[in-house]
Amino acid sequence: MSFSCKSYLQKRAHDFGDIITLQVHTDTYGVTSRISFLKLGLLYQDEDKFSFGFQNANLGQVQSQEFQIIFLGSENFKGIKDPHDPKLEKEFQNEVQNQIPNQIPERYIKYWQKIQKALQQNQELERRKKLYQAHFPWGTRNPHRRSNFFLKEKGSFSNPEIFGDVRFTFGLYGGITFGLHVFELFDFLFGIFGLDLLKDD
Repeated sequence: MSFSCKSYLQKRAHDFGDIITLQVHTDTYGVTSRISFLKLGLLYQDEDKFSFGFQNANLGQVQSQEFQIIFLGSENFKGIKDPHDPKLEKEFQNEVQNQIPNQIPERYIKYWQKIQKALQQNQELERRKKLYQAHFPWGTRNPHRRSNFFLKEKGSFSNPEIFGDVRFTFGLYGGITFGLHVFELFDFLFGIFGLDLLKDD
């Protein structure tokens, strides 16, 4: 398979993976729904909660947070969770000191491979502009109290694709988030013919 064909298929796979978000969480209480920038509900999520799911063509433990009080709220997606574990690293360090030189335990190698994979995934998400922070009701990067809806500076709104979202989150300690990203669907369909609507290839 030629490089250009492989690159094309990889980009279409990324676009297809952007269409749906599905996550499960702990420490999630309440319910909220959003259509475009219109968001309503009562919801609290602990920033240090456990979240696992599928978003932007990545499956794994993610860093995300959502908060809502009636029509005022926020969403934050920071990408794949950093797998660094200081306690485990100290344990590995002590173990390695007792190993034969140039021999590293297999589980240590797998641990660092996991860290490297998460780093690469987050770099790719950042390159594709999929990490975002949005404050509602207007979908701005900054909280509404520091935003003027009628006098927006360039770049003050969050990522444009979130304005095509239909998103729902429910939780009672355990929680679930489902999102359908309509603009991402169009980006995928047009991408088949080589048009990159969201400039994320």
